[in-house]
Amino acid sequence: MARVPSADYSGRTPSIPQGQWMISDRELRRFGVTQPERIRALLESSGLSDTEHIDSLEICADIEQFAVFCARAHDECPSLISLLQNDAVSARRLAVVLGFSSWWGDYLLQHPNFFLPDAPGATKLCITDELCRLLPKGWPATAADEAPESRWEEAASYLRMVYRRRLFDIIADDLLAENAYAPDHVESITARLSEAADEALQGALYIARLLEAPDAEVPLCIIAMGKTGGGELNYVSDVDVMYVLADSAPTEDAELTRLRLERATRIASLVASICSSPSKEAPLWSVDANLRPEGRDGALVRTIDSYRAYWDRWAQNWEFQALLKARPCAGDMEVGARFLEYAAPFIWEASARPGFVDDVRSMRAQVENSVPPKVRDSELKLGVGGLRDIEFSIQFLQLVHGRNDIQIRQRSTLGALEALSARGYIARADAANLREAYAFLRILEHRSQLLRMHRTHTLPSGLRQLERLLRSLHAAPATVEQLHEHLRALRLRVRELHHSVFFRPIIAASARLDEDLIHLDDQAAMDRLRAIGYLDPRSALKHIESLCAGTSRRAMIQRHLLPVLLSWIADGANPDMGLLNFRVLSDEIGDSHWYLALLRDSDYAASQLCRVLSASAWIGSLIRLFPEAVSWLDSAELLATPSFDVLSRQMRSVAGRAGSIDEAIEKIRLIRTREVLRIALREATGSKEGVGRDLCVVADACVLSALEAFDLFDESEERIPDLHIELCALGSYGARELSYTSDLDVLAVVADSCDASALRRAHDRITRLKQLFSTSSRALPVALDFALRPEGKNGALVRTLDSYTEYYERWAQVWEKQMLVRLRPLGAGNTADALYQFAQTYCFRSPLSDDETRDIQLMKVRVERERIPGGIDPRMHIKLGPGGLSDIQWLVELLQLQSGSEDRDLRTSSTRQALLELLHRGKLTQSEYQRAASTWEFGQELRRARVIAAGPSASKNDVIPSNTEQLVAMAMLMGYSRDQREEMTTKWLTSSRKMREVFEKLFWNISRN
Repeated sequence: MARVPSADYSGRTPSIPQGQWMISDRELRRFGVTQPERIRALLESSGLSDTEHIDSLEICADIEQFAVFCARAHDECPSLISLLQNDAVSARRLAVVLGFSSWWGDYLLQHPNFFLPDAPGATKLCITDELCRLLPKGWPATAADEAPESRWEEAASYLRMVYRRRLFDIIADDLLAENAYAPDHVESITARLSEAADEALQGALYIARLLEAPDAEVPLCIIAMGKTGGGELNYVSDVDVMYVLADSAPTEDAELTRLRLERATRIASLVASICSSPSKEAPLWSVDANLRPEGRDGALVRTIDSYRAYWDRWAQNWEFQALLKARPCAGDMEVGARFLEYAAPFIWEASARPGFVDDVRSMRAQVENSVPPKVRDSELKLGVGGLRDIEFSIQFLQLVHGRNDIQIRQRSTLGALEALSARGYIARADAANLREAYAFLRILEHRSQLLRMHRTHTLPSGLRQLERLLRSLHAAPATVEQLHEHLRALRLRVRELHHSVFFRPIIAASARLDEDLIHLDDQAAMDRLRAIGYLDPRSALKHIESLCAGTSRRAMIQRHLLPVLLSWIADGANPDMGLLNFRVLSDEIGDSHWYLALLRDSDYAASQLCRVLSASAWIGSLIRLFPEAVSWLDSAELLATPSFDVLSRQMRSVAGRAGSIDEAIEKIRLIRTREVLRIALREATGSKEGVGRDLCVVADACVLSALEAFDLFDESEERIPDLHIELCALGSYGARELSYTSDLDVLAVVADSCDASALRRAHDRITRLKQLFSTSSRALPVALDFALRPEGKNGALVRTLDSYTEYYERWAQVWEKQMLVRLRPLGAGNTADALYQFAQTYCFRSPLSDDETRDIQLMKVRVERERIPGGIDPRMHIKLGPGGLSDIQWLVELLQLQSGSEDRDLRTSSTRQALLELLHRGKLTQSEYQRAASTWEFGQELRRARVIAAGPSASKNDVIPSNTEQLVAMAMLMGYSRDQREEMTTKWLTSSRKMREVFEKLFWNISRN
């Protein structure tokens, strides 16, 4: 990198030789000038000639802005024009700064003496010594008559001017650099900015001590944090600090200790005011002490013992990560050294603390999600692939491996990256790529801030400012479009490097590869896996070894893909389970060409597979049964449920090729299992619409095809050709609101023409169907349930139509009328349709009587008392708990029975549709409808997520689990982050509580009136 010597601004440099030629319009346009004549006029009005300043103009990012400044300076600040005319080095440095930053032009016009030999900052003294030179003799006694809050203003003005003289030199050197992208250049600039901030803080502390405690010893140290502590400060950035006071002597009086702490606190407050408060001279930057214990609510100054006590009892994991950058920068350095000595064990043991992984994931997610979509393309710091992504990766690896390796305990990002690479924790090629990406993003951040000297981490939005920024870089990208395209590609590359940096060394260690000088032993690899989220890193390492073993095509592809796959699995609900599922799946189908191609070519399908495998052991087991399901993840169309007709044809076809009824039913069940898996995959990857409906479509096809299959294998001696058993669905099945483990409640009906023999045959067939549906096999069981039939378990499994109608007309209880509201005929049978028509008439011929209403209400009380299993918190029961799905269902059915006789649109089996119709007819208010509808939808999603996350469990399918792993998986399936699992539970408790209030208000007060 070519360094430009700093100007001494003394006026002693020989003047620029006079030229004899005029710069052409073409040359001016090459420099970005659109109005060459105007530029000449502006320069001539300022007393300058473009022939004298061809070199200065060539390095201007915005010649027009520079020319306008010169014209203003001719009238307002002639000394600056003189400097431009007589000092070639100064002219070049002024031109490059003023041609880029409009802020500096305004500032220099307001400070005409900025470059005079005796101006603040003109010497090479440190800022504190400069203050001693500049302040009046006897200060602060000379300011004793001023108000206490303004006594510091004179000294602060000197401090700020001296700092800005340092800052101008840094900016000029930066803008004149031939290779601004070079990491060494960026590192040099940020280090100089940090050194200037250190000096300014030391100067502010000097002023504050003179004002508050000129004769007292105050062993106070300012600890630089964040970018300041890392020696990588921006041009305009908060300066993060903490203040630490030496511990008091054991024999010191408590009152004296309190007074000493109060004095130190006043000094610390004054330091911030001197640097940051409004005054005649503009503030430098905000001194931010919010990283201190308890943030804004905590004490501004603490002793070392106080810090230790806080770290030991109360500190959160992110606070130890923040301490990675801690560095004494001003004040009592011995106190600062003791502070770091005591902080070190807390910092380097942080990765072993409980909750470390969850906290790190949460912080990273918060950063990525904090970027508004409208600025995502111009954001440089936050979001995916930004500066914070790089810093996060490096700091995380430091915390994991720094416990046992002091060589990587570096504060600066680039210094830490170099150490991690040198020690074999990051591949050299990855480190070099990250280094270049970091430098590129930092120089863009610096240039964006310099334009107006304001704090920003986004590229400017104006075209002219963007073009000025590009010209200041003297290199590609040459256009604004190329810049944005380069940024998009760089962000993707940084995210790829994030995966590679974390997992490539583990894979290299597992496969015993000496890859790019990575030297990660098994213990270090396990430490990294544990820190990333694997609870059993030893087993995880064995899985990785198995996946990478050998020289086969599969092993080579998996070694290449595993860095990103392991990252996706680690981001899932249960990384250990996800990796195990992936290994088992790979062992079974890993040699399939299509499988490897899918993982290699479709990031979307591969990421979704990793997400699903780490969320659900149940889905993982089903995928092993149907490996082709992996390919469905690459297409929304492949995840769509086929129509009833398509499924029926498939089931009838496999049944027709079977050798027995047992084999036919098993094949039909396998198709149903395949389709349940398809639906579960769709929901697990984020699409929840129509799940209950599609489960019913699959169930309809399965049940009706199975019934038809019996006609193919009728081995009885007495065939009954007209034996057509028809079915009607009830409950959630009738309403098309199934969950994955819902029973299929049905009634079996035959035509009135069937005699006793036919009824016995129908009974035998239904009994056999129930048995075959529930037989243990590879396929999911089908819970065909006839418990809602007349007379319950004591009643006949199959009845004629007349038998049903007679029973309901003569002996049925009112709850059975309520049950029939959700009856739905399966298929196109005349008898089932006739039973449906009867049910409609029977349920809705007249409103409920008061006695019937009371019977339903009493039945609801009995259900609540008897049906929730013991040992379960009723509030956590999604279906039967207060305000749960059962409350909504009972309320809707009661309102339907009460008003359905007058309004046919209320006669629907769908709960969601019934709620909407009740709203339209004024039976529910808008708020009541919204509460019921939202609780219903949320509850249904919770039920299904419970099954996916925890697997089928007969007793707990409807209960929010207390098991943390299952709760995390359930929350992530519901769209929450890992650390938001309690928010999901809280939302259900709140929603169900408010729904119960609606239920209590309406259900018990329904009458015929």
